[in-house]
Amino acid sequence: MDYLDNDIKFVGGVGEARARLLDKELGIRTLGDMLRHYPFRYIDRTRIYRISEITEAAGLSYVQFRARITGVAYAGTGRKRRFTAFAQDPTGQAELVWFQGIKWIEKRIEVGREYLVFGRPSFFRNELSLVHPEVETVEKALSRRAESGLQGIYSSTERLSSVLGTKGFHTIVSNAWRIAGERIGETLPPEMRRQYGLATLREALYNIHFPQSPEALRQAQYRLKFEELLGCLLYTSPSPRDRQK
Repeated sequence: MDYLDNDIKFVGGVGEARARLLDKELGIRTLGDMLRHYPFRYIDRTRIYRISEITEAAGLSYVQFRARITGVAYAGTGRKRRFTAFAQDPTGQAELVWFQGIKWIEKRIEVGREYLVFGRPSFFRNELSLVHPEVETVEKALSRRAESGLQGIYSSTERLSSVLGTKGFHTIVSNAWRIAGERIGETLPPEMRRQYGLATLREALYNIHFPQSPEALRQAQYRLKFEELLGCLLYTSPSPRDRQK
């Protein structure tokens, strides 16, 4: 059996329950399925907005800003319970809201501390809020090694997004790569790659998920689209017997 055919449940951050969910929602069952589930677009994580710049008119799908937590609040009971943190920078304020994982997040939110906040903005009466955003202390964010800043956004479903979110999905892809990346073999002959200026399959898969630069991403997309087109041509080409008819 090809190594990439191994069950996705053995990847860190998955387990049996999430494996069933990935299969049901996206048809992802194996390591190979996960690595072939490409981002549909990318965001620049080096861009940090001021809260005043994040408006409904701006039409931003995802945003990242630096803000201090000024307070927290709880509302509702049972499944309707929610935890809200109030974030503020010199230009404005926002509400960060969680409906799930409240016990986990409330231990990581400290009033008076500054965080880097990332997520999808929404607005109610012109007030900015983010539901289930990623939050990271500024100190931890600044300690990360410099990368291209491009982060993939993966197609998902409402149910899957509520369980994993952008960060959770990215973590699973990273863990899948760590255990399978070195085992990815080449599928095209060297002569063809040289003729068409193609990256190796391993380089392409790495940079489609973790682009090291805009040019590396372009090369990865070129290689994978080339292979996809080649596969379609081979699949639809008539057999030698058909051509003789």
